[in-house]
Amino acid sequence: MIRRSPRSRSSIRPIASPPDRPAISARLDQLAGSGRGQNNFDLLRLIAATAVVFGHSFDLLKVGEPFPSLLGLSWGTFGVLIFFSISGFLVARSWDKEPRLGAFAAKRA
Repeated sequence: MIRRSPRSRSSIRPIASPPDRPAISARLDQLAGSGRGQNNFDLLRLIAATAVVFGHSFDLLKVGEPFPSLLGLSWGTFGVLIFFSISGFLVARSWDKEPRLGAFAAKRA
């Protein structure tokens, strides 16, 4: 059996621990509190609403959509999926900001 001296061992350093959670939460709260104009959710909602109106306009006129669909979805379906995605982010942010069941349920009602 070969014995290694302490000097011959490879020096493996432990991975630095991640930054503590309060610092990350403080930064997220600072960004969230900086105002609604700091994100592009409103722009995405406008694009989604435009896609839904665009898709429904052809149904109202009883003609087919002249442009190819996106990813095999109609324009209206694509817009609705964007709305659901945005809602998921905003609902998760709401819970993260105030994780109390009563307040959360009141906001959703």
